[in-house]
Amino acid sequence: MNSLLSGILDKLGLTTYRSHLILITGLMVATIVYIYTPYMPWGEKFVEMNDSRLLLKFNSDTESCDIFFRYPVNAVNYVITPINTIEAGEVRKGVSVDLNKFTNHIRFTPQAVLKDIGSTRISGFTIDLTIADQHPPAEIYMVRLNDIEKSIDDFHKNYVYTASSVLIETKSIRSDLSRALVKYNNKVSNYILVFLTSGAAVLLVYLLRMLVIVYMYPSKLFEKRILRINSIGNEKGLDEIEAAKHKCGNNFTKLNSYCRFFQTIGPAVGFMLTVSSLIVALNPATLSNYDLTIFFDSIQIAMISTFIGLFIRVEAILLQSANKSMLIRSDSVFEVIEHEYVAAEPGEDS
Repeated sequence: MNSLLSGILDKLGLTTYRSHLILITGLMVATIVYIYTPYMPWGEKFVEMNDSRLLLKFNSDTESCDIFFRYPVNAVNYVITPINTIEAGEVRKGVSVDLNKFTNHIRFTPQAVLKDIGSTRISGFTIDLTIADQHPPAEIYMVRLNDIEKSIDDFHKNYVYTASSVLIETKSIRSDLSRALVKYNNKVSNYILVFLTSGAAVLLVYLLRMLVIVYMYPSKLFEKRILRINSIGNEKGLDEIEAAKHKCGNNFTKLNSYCRFFQTIGPAVGFMLTVSSLIVALNPATLSNYDLTIFFDSIQIAMISTFIGLFIRVEAILLQSANKSMLIRSDSVFEVIEHEYVAAEPGEDS
């Protein structure tokens, strides 16, 4: 790893202390720009509740409101109070709805709650939500009005009337990467899994072929195969035998390096897909959906990725063992051939 990094730095011309200092300074500046520049497209906004109460105000055409918290909160109750409901000298009071549950999603349906009031002069209504005191403060990261997602900026500016609730804007690489994985993980993981599955199938066929040759071929058939693939004829000399041994050694070394590569890359890619899929499955946006299709799909991708990665590693280990047995058996064949050649050489000279 150190040699690879040194080679990359050498090709980039970053081998002196001055160039290293420039590189580190550039990375620090890029980090500062990422975090503090307000004009970048990335970033995350949420409403932080610094009080146990949240007062919201909506127009009369709002049929539903969904509020999503980053972490579950202990919701106690909420009170929906209609606005402009004085009819014939009577003042309408609010309707209280008990919740008493831990949840990260609260759905308000004011029209259904207020339908019993019977007033035709409702111009709007307020929602007074009460949650138990908690630390850290509750964070509202997504809002839907009439099942349409609303920007957090607009929600805080036009609907929130609690002075202690503030709009927070942060830039988090964790959140940005998580959102990117939610958007692209399913498609990218499908391509990678197809590639891994195809590679595992090819590796399995090659492994079975190697096992049959090494452990099931009789001695004569195995010897004929070794002579054929190394182009050794009936009039074989020591030079041909040595060249064939060298060729078999090169083949062993090459296949052995491939096996070590597959032992590493298979589980590594599988584990990477597993972690990315778990990130998608546990993302708040995934858990806040009404159905758990994305959650279970992500868990399935994670488990299949782990299985394929480990399967490739097991195949590579078995293939490496069969390759070693192939080399040992090939060496024994060459020893027999050399012995026969040396034994027959005096008779040929006479």
